[in-house]
Amino acid sequence: MCGRLRDRAQNVRIGFVQILQLKNGRKTAFPSAALWDDVTTPRDGWVGEKENLTTVREVFLGGFNRYRTGRIGIQRLTSRRASASLWPIAKSGFMPANHFRSKPGYAEGGLAVTRREVMRMVFEGKKPPYVPWSFSFTAEALEKLKAYYGKDRFPGDLLWGHFLSVGRSTATFMEPVGNDQYRDGFGVVWDRSVDKDIGVVRHYLLQEPSLKNYNFPDPLDPRCFADIPQTLASGHDGFRVFSIGFSLYERAWSLRGMENLMIDFYEHPEFVHELLGAIADHNIAQIRKALEYEIDAVYFGDDWGSQHGLQMGPACWREFIKPQLARMYGVVRRAGRFVTIHSCGKVQELFDDLIEIGLNGFNPFQPEVMDVQDLMQRYRGRLTFIGGLSTQRTLPFGTVEDVKRETRWLLDLGREGSYVFCPAHSAEGDVPLENMLAFIEEVQNQPGYFGPRF
Repeated sequence: MCGRLRDRAQNVRIGFVQILQLKNGRKTAFPSAALWDDVTTPRDGWVGEKENLTTVREVFLGGFNRYRTGRIGIQRLTSRRASASLWPIAKSGFMPANHFRSKPGYAEGGLAVTRREVMRMVFEGKKPPYVPWSFSFTAEALEKLKAYYGKDRFPGDLLWGHFLSVGRSTATFMEPVGNDQYRDGFGVVWDRSVDKDIGVVRHYLLQEPSLKNYNFPDPLDPRCFADIPQTLASGHDGFRVFSIGFSLYERAWSLRGMENLMIDFYEHPEFVHELLGAIADHNIAQIRKALEYEIDAVYFGDDWGSQHGLQMGPACWREFIKPQLARMYGVVRRAGRFVTIHSCGKVQELFDDLIEIGLNGFNPFQPEVMDVQDLMQRYRGRLTFIGGLSTQRTLPFGTVEDVKRETRWLLDLGREGSYVFCPAHSAEGDVPLENMLAFIEEVQNQPGYFGPRF
């Protein structure tokens, strides 16, 4: 190591440079002279071992630069935004979330590639530099993580990964009505005394197969869009998604009741068409407003499956649900944005139908009911899968090594693209902390990722 740089390292906290590919194939890491934003220490001189390199990448927690083949050196910089400029890391060694938001997580050929751009590669069927991810946790699981990291150091948006949620759909506005019960934006009351995350419907508003006495909420409620400008201006570099949960079938049964709706498919089909059409109308009005902002995708949540197949069967799905999905997806796709969905259960018989009407991404991708390897290979380039890590077997009941092994296997499968790693569903409270930390660690240590560790 260059003597003058080694001496400097003893006096100041500096970042680390990672040389990924030496001519002899050996990896090495050594301190860099790149300091925090306002430090004016000279940045000239050789850095590291004086070896010939085939590819040199200077990596900081937010990105890297690529140099020509030959010995590596850092020239004196006149501007940290110059073509050879260096992204600094925090003097504390921990990259705060609000710093990373405006910094790239990967760079190629000297060009910064943000989390948002990595996600676009994935949805466009291109090979990304690494497999992006998205994590979610139930309230109980989240408390374990907060206790582990410490609430003051909990890594917030870094933990959630590559998605950035913008805006709020009508259903998310929950009014407490007492006794652990909450009324959503459609007037449905949910009992959360046992299920703390979603709850159980206490009373169905549509007691008869008619919309005569029901008024839908305002889809353009200003609260749904109030925080979008601020979120987009925050500098966060995630893939921007507007989400609508309980977006069609689930909203129908939450208003009418599951058993009633199933009977209505056969005895009152006109009512079912009217109900689903009205729900889709509400969503379309909201989507059009959301599309006025610079978002990347609209995410629809609507569970159609069970462990054994579709709840309503393929014929009913195609007659009643598919036409309304086509209307909603079409609005998004014609605006040049992506469509993603969450639909639990064994629903893979619908994938070709969904692609036909504009679907780009599917979650949760449950390994308990799907052959994830076969589906990923068959649909790569046509459908992006989001999920894959078992939340019914591996996470709650497996060992740490089981979790790491399955995570690495999924990352290897998804390395060619059309895949976003995440647990198939939100990690539950029965998942050991060590197992949650295991998959978090694995995705951060995968080849090609040079963003923050936490």
